[in-house]
Amino acid sequence: MGHIRFLFGIHNHQPVGNFDHVFEEAFQKAYLPFLQLLDKHPRIRISLHNSGCLWEWLEGHHPEYFHLIQILVDRGQVELLSGPFYEAILPAIPEIDRQGQIGMLSDYLEKQFGKRPRGAWLPERVWEPELARTFAEAGIEYTITDDWHFRAVGFEEKDLDGYYLTEDGGRAVAVFPISQKMRYLVPFHSVEESMSFFSQVATHPGFPAAILADDGEKFGIWPGTHKYCYQDGWLERFFTALEGAEAIDMVTFGEHLSQESPKGRAYLPTASYAELMEWALPAKAQRDYQDLLNRVQAGPSPDRFTSFIKGGFWRNFLSKYPEANHLHKRMLRASRKVRATSERGNTPLWQEAQRNLYRAQCNCAYWHGVFGGLYLPHLRSAVYSCLIAAESGLDRLHPEGARIMVEDTDFDVCGQREVVIETPKQNLYLFPSQGGSLLEWDLKAKAINLCDTLARREEGYHAGLRKAAENSPEEETRSIHERILTKEAGLERYLVYDRRRRGSLLDRFFLEGSLEEERRARLLDVGDFADRPYEVRSEAGLYQAEVFLWHEGSLNMPSGERKVRLEKALKVPKDGTKFEVEYSLSNKEATPLEVHFGIEFNFGMLAGDTRDRYYEFPGAALEDRRLVSEGEVECSPGFQVVDEWAKFKVVLSWSLPATVWRYPVETVSQSEAGFERLYQCSAILPHWNLSVKPGGSWDLHLRVGVEDL
Repeated sequence: MGHIRFLFGIHNHQPVGNFDHVFEEAFQKAYLPFLQLLDKHPRIRISLHNSGCLWEWLEGHHPEYFHLIQILVDRGQVELLSGPFYEAILPAIPEIDRQGQIGMLSDYLEKQFGKRPRGAWLPERVWEPELARTFAEAGIEYTITDDWHFRAVGFEEKDLDGYYLTEDGGRAVAVFPISQKMRYLVPFHSVEESMSFFSQVATHPGFPAAILADDGEKFGIWPGTHKYCYQDGWLERFFTALEGAEAIDMVTFGEHLSQESPKGRAYLPTASYAELMEWALPAKAQRDYQDLLNRVQAGPSPDRFTSFIKGGFWRNFLSKYPEANHLHKRMLRASRKVRATSERGNTPLWQEAQRNLYRAQCNCAYWHGVFGGLYLPHLRSAVYSCLIAAESGLDRLHPEGARIMVEDTDFDVCGQREVVIETPKQNLYLFPSQGGSLLEWDLKAKAINLCDTLARREEGYHAGLRKAAENSPEEETRSIHERILTKEAGLERYLVYDRRRRGSLLDRFFLEGSLEEERRARLLDVGDFADRPYEVRSEAGLYQAEVFLWHEGSLNMPSGERKVRLEKALKVPKDGTKFEVEYSLSNKEATPLEVHFGIEFNFGMLAGDTRDRYYEFPGAALEDRRLVSEGEVECSPGFQVVDEWAKFKVVLSWSLPATVWRYPVETVSQSEAGFERLYQCSAILPHWNLSVKPGGSWDLHLRVGVEDL
């Protein structure tokens, strides 16, 4: 075998909001044993990236890890990489925040270990061309992408054994291409197969480099890999084979940059790794993409053509998932507020607000692929909590923060008008264009968004759910991208898809129907109110904000189309965490109107099957009070949703007796360990059987509030 270099990068990350026990398991099963084994093999050299979220946790829980890192850094075995401190997708955040986050991690590593990083990890390898300027201005000399980025613009595999320069506006950064073949070989195939790959690279002219950088979690946390890598000795054998191969020089990325010239110039497209670009596609497009890919791979010379089959684009996650777009635009709104108060940058309150903003930019909750991401309520909740805390901290910098603020704005960049109400105690985000619904309700003191929900949608991988039973135990160590596992039998029964976002104050009209039809999204709405735009007028007073919404629509009744006008007037007080709604429905026809009218609520309460979160219906004894329960209750005054863990309860009451349906909204998603069912929120539909005279009206007074326990 000819002489080659091996550049080996490890990226470790746990998202903001993840559970302590997940951090701890990852530390014990992957992060620590990898470094301990590295310490025993002094010829093995790596470039290591830990996200700032992980560094913070390690500092508080395992300071001994820092001692081991320092030894390896001083020995020259480990080169540390910078990047955005809280693992933000860089193109998704403003440039000023990119610079702030990268600078924060570079400063942190220099302070802790005495060396300023030269390179930076690119979160999820999401590249857009202007990042060359971003990195250059942040003092970063190189970053690492996938080889797919290069092959998509015509580079061949033989060209991808070193680094290239790219630039934006004349500001340059070096870019190393990660070998996809190596990502799939290590550690899921034999050591011999990996060494054989090095032999292939050695046939390239000059002094080529084999380049691998990938998640550290695949060395101990991905299902089956701890046993495979450590107990069965795969990683030990790999390191031993590398040390015994005289033709392989292990160097860090920074060393290679210093010792070798660039192979040329490259201009890379907007891209990420191939799997993520597939996940960004809508469900049907994913199936079409796979069909095309399979056809090409089954044909002659598949390697010639597959690199030109492009999937989606990371930003399309914001189109695919309205909830992700809402979260993203919410983050941008908070970023603008932080920038608008930057003159207070030397105050502890402002600095903590900025740090909370940066925490909220952690990318994991903004998208979904083979990992939980957006589908994990605790990750979304953590981002909202940081955003609310950031804004609440800024409020305390300004005396006028105690005012009521009402803003008409295209908040989510949809081309329609939204209404944002901010008071000292709560925020309400109303969407007239989406049925006059309430899609965010923030409790500032608790930093909770009660409308943090996720609709049930078709995913591309749902088609493969029934294949799970075909897997065999020996498949445990296959790549995570090749696995089909399931945590629970019969999950296909939960493949139910919603018609719209899960919001509150959604106005529903229906004829006879059942709770089961509603739960399975089969209850036919005869009105167009939940999906059509409402007219809106808003105003802010000294003591309350008022928003008036109205829509003149149609009911598709058996007797024909019926014209109805629905008005709802919200009153939001300056003090307290509550609001009231006055409903008025007018029958515009000359015949009586007989119909069921309901007001849909969806509350994100994080956990549905715990005993400390439950329903309370006055006068009704429920067999199961948990939030995963479902049922029908005849309810006169209203009811409560209690959260003993967060120490509050949501209280709903109304002026007329109602029938209340309740059920959990549960999604089926894919994760590292397979398909799983996740509680997203609690759906509640109080409804009334209306009989409205010709030209008459029906009125309802609704109160919604939060009380501390």
